[in-house]
Amino acid sequence: MGQAYDALTLMWKTSDTAFIFPKYVSENFSNLEYAQKNFNTWLKKNYDGRTSHCLRHTFRDQLRTMECPIELIDQIGGWRTINGAGTRYGNGYPMEVLRKYMEMTAIPTDAS
Repeated sequence: MGQAYDALTLMWKTSDTAFIFPKYVSENFSNLEYAQKNFNTWLKKNYDGRTSHCLRHTFRDQLRTMECPIELIDQIGGWRTINGAGTRYGNGYPMEVLRKYMEMTAIPTDAS
């Protein structure tokens, strides 16, 4: 499926709790701002000062490059749509369509 999926699967299997990151979220606790701050600190240190904001912009640009429809880009990224109320009607794109574009963004896991 891809590196992110493999990493999350491994983390889930090795977690001692029902949560992969119990330091940041549990049944009765959520500290997502702290998680975001720590993630951005790590990104800045390891990726020339870049942040999760840069990551989201790069992801959106990659979806545009694949000629992904704007409505679908917004749905995948969790952005508000710019095309008016009608674009929010219904259930959105089905999972098969989301998967198609997400797989197009995947980085190959083997060098062959």
